[in-house]
Amino acid sequence: MLKVKGVLIKALNRMVFETYGKEGYYKVLKNIKRSTRGIFEKPVITQLYLADFYEGFLEGVSKGTGLSLKDIGRKKFDVIYEMLKPVFNESMHSYEDAIINASKISSHFVEGLEWRGETVEKNKIYHLYVKSPYRINTYKNFWESTLGFIEGILERLGAEKPKVVLESLGFNEAVFTIKIGD
Repeated sequence: MLKVKGVLIKALNRMVFETYGKEGYYKVLKNIKRSTRGIFEKPVITQLYLADFYEGFLEGVSKGTGLSLKDIGRKKFDVIYEMLKPVFNESMHSYEDAIINASKISSHFVEGLEWRGETVEKNKIYHLYVKSPYRINTYKNFWESTLGFIEGILERLGAEKPKVVLESLGFNEAVFTIKIGD
């Protein structure tokens, strides 16, 4: 099964608290299953958690804040960037680095995904291919928030108006298209 690292849950938790304060945080908690609230509130950042839990957390955050999943991904990236700045600065110097090193970046957050970046038209169009030994097409919230997360990375690295589209989501593979500029 696909698993996410606690750092991803911690970033989501922190994003909610920092953006919406105590009141907003408690609104979100009300939208998370009671059986998994403890994980959301105090994740161990190095531990692996089932992606199913994370799906529920994303849904709870969306319902509690009114944010789209894509916007959650963007905001979550800002928090993760601050948490892991040395990691990002070491492996990413341009948005092309981020696309080419997507597997390395993803390994800090998710276990069971292998990413491969491909340049279609330099500085304009790229493809990201994702493969997994696990079923990944059931994690709709995860993938929708990933769109915003990728756009957040690309913007941080100077890409102008990045647009990320999930072209296909199969049983154990996904394809994204990234367009830079208009």
